[in-house]
Amino acid sequence: MCVGANEAILHFDPDISLTIESTFRVRTESGRDEVFEEHPPAALALVSLLSDSISDVVGLPEGTLRLSFARGGALEVFDSSQHYESYQIRHGKVIHVV
Repeated sequence: MCVGANEAILHFDPDISLTIESTFRVRTESGRDEVFEEHPPAALALVSLLSDSISDVVGLPEGTLRLSFARGGALEVFDSSQHYESYQIRHGKVIHVV
């Protein structure tokens, strides 16, 4: 996991990553649910998802991406900008930009 001023990058595998450049919601396994518009304050919440496995991935209406984790945590990434990219999914050499 890498967190910068304008993005958070989650590396799930050497060939799979998610770069978040938009508003997102994190639900921890303890049930805490918080929406983040800035990335550095989200680092602690994102760390709570480390070492957990993804149990489900769903693309929702309006471009929202939801990742559910095995221990009950979740990450929702919103397509929150009409003018800029909100997130990128990289799988090998293929990059999907939303």
